[in-house]
Formats: sequence, structure tokens, C-alpha cells
Amino acid sequence: MDFRELRYVLKVAEHGNVTQAAKELFITQPALSHYISKVEARMGVQLFNRNTTPLSLTLAGEKYVKAARKILAIEANLQEELEDITVLKKGRIVMGIPPARASYVLPYLIRRFHQSYPGVELLTMEKNSGILKQAVRQGKADFAFLPWLSDEDGLEGEVLYLEELFLVARQGVLTEENFKDQQRSIVNFETLIEEPFVLLRSNRGIRWMVDGIFRQYGTSPHVVMETSSNESAYRLAAAGLGLAIVPGMTLYTTRREPQVAVYHLSEKGMRWPLAFVHRKGEYLNVLKLELSDILQELFERHPPIKDLIDGVERR
Repeated sequence: MDFRELRYVLKVAEHGNVTQAAKELFITQPALSHYISKVEARMGVQLFNRNTTPLSLTLAGEKYVKAARKILAIEANLQEELEDITVLKKGRIVMGIPPARASYVLPYLIRRFHQSYPGVELLTMEKNSGILKQAVRQGKADFAFLPWLSDEDGLEGEVLYLEELFLVARQGVLTEENFKDQQRSIVNFETLIEEPFVLLRSNRGIRWMVDGIFRQYGTSPHVVMETSSNESAYRLAAAGLGLAIVPGMTLYTTRREPQVAVYHLSEKGMRWPLAFVHRKGEYLNVLKLELSDILQELFERHPPIKDLIDGVERR
């Protein structure tokens, strides 16, 4: 079987543009166009609609691409199984991780991993969760470590840790009526749904979860400002511009503002899962399993907010 043929067609389908695909494949545009035409002639079908911009797949093309992805996944899994047999000690693995988590996770992860696999190069792709999921689907990243709210097409996640989300406000903003348990800093969220919020933009995972919380009360948040950064949301809330909801990691990695107050969102703590995300049905070789184990160990033994829990503002 000509795996190159499969990869060429998939690359053109990915970009919808022969010129761009040719650049990534390191061949000329005419050569790639000729190659695709030969594949279509041999199979007796047209794979791409040439009269659309970008190029689109025909029905035959959609079926070809679907089958090609399955075939290449099987081939990749076989290769990784064979590498396991020889106890892989050299190579490269690409890990996706959101930038806000990289500063905490990477020093520990890389040091521990290289103790066992000094000859394996561990590369990182630091992007937001949406870009990382697409990179994993396309094989540009071997896996990603990120918040995981639901199953998605072509991906599956192994939950490693349940991270608590916290409400952040400037000291004095909340009053006694806003609490379920003031001594333990547990807010009554129902009393806050009309308050101004500083939230992450709608393409971020934490925003989807926050919007879901508000939907439970039949409303949507009163958003006074949107940002791309949990750290920015934290600082804006500390400045009194609104309330913010941030993950525990933000409390660990962000310098504590003296005027900030941090609260639990429920008695048990509102949490979301952090997961090891990979392509659905993919064989996880020893390297990926080792990285997964190290990540889980990191959060189990060194919870990112352990030293902050006792410092949560008591009001």
C-alpha cells in the first residue's frame, strides 16, 4: 500500500489548497497536482471539487479521506507497538499544553521524563485548548494535557485530575448575604447571578463551563469585560472591575494581590477534569503512558493550590 498517496491526499484535504499542501510536503505544486490526478485516474473517481475555493471534497473524496485516516492510524499504531517491543530509547514526542499551565507543569514533567528516557526529545506545543485539540486530530501533536469537558469527534481523554474552580473578587465586594458558609468562604452562587463578571472569551473551555452554570439558573452572565487570560481575569477582579471564576492553577502561578479575596463556589468545590487527550482508538506507547503517569503524579502529590487553600480569604 502506498502510504505516501494517503498522506498527500489528506494534506490537500486539510488545507483545501494544493500550493499550501505542497509546501508542507516539500514537493512542488505541479508535482502534487499531477500526483492527485493520477490517484483519481487510477481509482476512476474525482476526489476534489476544483471549482470551489478552498478545494472541497466530493462524496468519493470524503469516503477516501475517512478510510485513509483509519489506515494511517492503524499503520502508526503498529509502528508504535513495534517500537515498544524494542524498548524505545530514542525519538521525539510532541505534547500540547495551554501556555498558562506550561510554567507549572513542564519543569517537573521534563525532568522526570528525561530521567527514564534521556534519548527521547520532548517537544511542546503551547497553544489554547481549541488549537491543541485540532493539532492532536491532525497528528501535529501526539497528545495534549488540557481541560476536558466532553467527548469530541476523533478524540478521547483520560482524566488525570479534578481541578477546583474559584470565585475571585476584590475584598469587601461580597456581603454576608452572598455566602452559604461565610466562615469557610463558600458563596451562594444564586445571589451572584446579577453581579458583573470578568470572564474569558467564549472560545475558552472555562467560559463554556461558566455559561453552563448560569444556564442552570435560567440566565446568562452579566459580562462587563472579556479576556483571553485567566491571570488577567484574576487581576481585573482584584481591581474591583467585576467577579471572576478561575482555575486553581491560576491561584498558584499568579502573584497574590493583597486586596484579593478568593472563595469556593460550592460546599464540595466546583471542579472540572484535566485530561490526557489523544486520538480516539490510538495505541498508547510506553512513552505516552509514562508521560500520563508523571502528570497524574504531579497533581496528586503536588496539588497546585495546596498551599493556597488555608490562605483563602475568610470573611
